[in-house]
Amino acid sequence: MKLISIYHNGVEIDYILESLALKTDQSIFPDSLKFTASEYPFLIIENEKTETAFGKNNVILHTPQYFTIEVRTFNTITQGELQILECQKGYRKANVRFASKLYNAGSSKIREMGTSISVINEFPPRPFTEKYDGIPPNPIAYANYVKTTEEGAFPSQLWKAPFISFPTQFGEPKEGDTWYNYAGGYNTVLEGKYVLNTENNTAEGIVIDSRNVPTWCVYLLTPLLLKCARLGLSFPANLLQDKFASSLAFLTKETNLTEIYSTQEKENIYYASSAWEYLDGFPGSTPWQKRFQLDKQDPGKYVFKYKFKTYDDILSIAVGNRRWNKSIEHRNFRGEESLFEGEFNFEIQPEDASYPVAIYFRSRNRRDIFESDFEDLYVETLLHTSGFMFHPTIEIGRYLPDWTFAEYLNQLRILFNIQFIESNNGTKLEVIYLDELLSEVDYVDLGSVYIDGYPKHEVVQLKFKFDNDIDPTHTYSEFESPLEITDEKEKVFESKFKQTKTPLTKEEESKSGVGLVLINGASDDLTTSIENTTITTEAIFERYYKKTAPKYLQSNRLNIELNVTQLVLHEIETKKRVLVNKLPYYVESLSKESSISSLITIKLDLMPI
Repeated sequence: MKLISIYHNGVEIDYILESLALKTDQSIFPDSLKFTASEYPFLIIENEKTETAFGKNNVILHTPQYFTIEVRTFNTITQGELQILECQKGYRKANVRFASKLYNAGSSKIREMGTSISVINEFPPRPFTEKYDGIPPNPIAYANYVKTTEEGAFPSQLWKAPFISFPTQFGEPKEGDTWYNYAGGYNTVLEGKYVLNTENNTAEGIVIDSRNVPTWCVYLLTPLLLKCARLGLSFPANLLQDKFASSLAFLTKETNLTEIYSTQEKENIYYASSAWEYLDGFPGSTPWQKRFQLDKQDPGKYVFKYKFKTYDDILSIAVGNRRWNKSIEHRNFRGEESLFEGEFNFEIQPEDASYPVAIYFRSRNRRDIFESDFEDLYVETLLHTSGFMFHPTIEIGRYLPDWTFAEYLNQLRILFNIQFIESNNGTKLEVIYLDELLSEVDYVDLGSVYIDGYPKHEVVQLKFKFDNDIDPTHTYSEFESPLEITDEKEKVFESKFKQTKTPLTKEEESKSGVGLVLINGASDDLTTSIENTTITTEAIFERYYKKTAPKYLQSNRLNIELNVTQLVLHEIETKKRVLVNKLPYYVESLSKESSISSLITIKLDLMPI
């Protein structure tokens, strides 16, 4: 019986049925996500359909050819990958692997799924930058958006801005420091209002009052929800009902702060607007002068920026008033072209506000410069005290780890001890909690089977750890104190997350691993536990691995081979549990071979439960 039908560009590919054997690895604790794949190369029949689908048979094939294919099974249609290894006379040797919509999307980055939100309704939103040109408009708009995310929990809200205490984030700032008025954490709310970072006018100039650090916690299940929506998959109901899983959110080091260093208030200087004047009593190398008096004379800090080209002259540039004068350029470039580019910072003190500042160009030849030769010629108002404000664009992807979707699914699998199954012809996503699956009593009875031996299972100890050596590791063993634990006798589950304690500290933040927090959906506050489960290896193991672990450490396994109908095979693949000689087993892996008969030969690796 044919196991799968393979299509490429709408053409069904013929192959030797007996040459194809498929293996599905559904181990209790696999090292990574698994595909259904051919156990060894199979033979595609060379005919007109094969040539239409893949081109002419190239007997000399130096490198494998890869094709995206459609795989149709007994009850599903999915995409897969065909690898043609070798071309022979009359055949093409190939491998095939396929999984599901989710796994086929595994190479995409979860950060790419995040949307960009403009709190000031720009379209398209300006990209987030760590430094901002000018001062962001209307910080209240940012606070208003935060408020829209407060009501409801996942999945009605996909990200939140909870208060996260971090009192030592900036050490002990002193008066005059950027964060002197720091409010003590991320997303600080005082007297019911989101604390804003604002600009203030003082006698010395404009200062930025940096008080709050805005950040976002994206719910852990948000990338899966978004991907299901894009792929046309229904989201698993049991995952939504898992209060602990649906309350978890990422905590990264990213913030929505942007550095403000200028107001972007510019006073342009128009070179042609001033006439040359001869400096009587100054017959030096540059006796001709243009003078540009600035309109902006308020106390504060400024920068003069210039970029232009000219030629065949001796030219100097200066900035000053009646109290001071600074020469910033003097260049002799007679007979050649020269590019002038630079900037000069100066400050107007309150006591100097009545003395106008001017820009001076002094020339030997009073050669005019065309306006088209100027790229920059202006004075910009700087801040007296630079600081940080809220960028008006929230790029949600920045608050997600730099993982592929496959890495993300793998971390969910490790954290919750689950498997992902797509059903209803690729329209429904199901999550199987293995702790629950092994407790069910619905089996496929395979009757009496001759057993000639039980392979021994070497693993006697399990370890569940986070992505660092600081957070406690949880160890589970069938023995109180095994004499010696080698690598072969120990199975380690290493999550890329870390335990996050609040109030945050520099040491806590610098630990390796992706931070996780629990958000209380009713109050939007962080909480240490949901349904008596905390973000610790011990608590997570107790919630999701308690029933699976002792069964996994059983000292024997069972390997059997038998012939079954397509219906029985489908039942085994669905239930994943069988009875052999009236004893219950979990199917850890299943190999199946096509044949010309009505039966399918299967090989099962079984774990006693």
